[in-house]
Amino acid sequence: MIPINLLRYFGGAFVDLTLTRAGAGTYTDAGDWTRGSGTTTTIQGISPQPVQANEISITEPGERITDYLKTYTTADVRTRTGTQDADIIGWNGQTYKVHAVDNRRMGGYLKVILRRANT
Repeated sequence: MIPINLLRYFGGAFVDLTLTRAGAGTYTDAGDWTRGSGTTTTIQGISPQPVQANEISITEPGERITDYLKTYTTADVRTRTGTQDADIIGWNGQTYKVHAVDNRRMGGYLKVILRRANT
């Protein structure tokens, strides 16, 4: 749920985010993964913010909450599903994988949890 006060606070203060979406990948006969080709577009979102501990579930040992941010956007963003890799969001010189999407569309916005990508 997006707090109404948050939307009022940020108003029209959106930033440009770079969205990279890979095409569906495939496995070769030898069992090797081949990543699909990708496309890059610019989307608008509220400036990414720190997450609270109750907003994410950390599943890998050694992960820190500082590796995560959240943003709100009206753009279609996707997590990993089947042979489709998660979208990559670029912002402020860093890259983040889409970790989770709250698709309840409160006020037309999606809440997107981003995880810093290993580079």
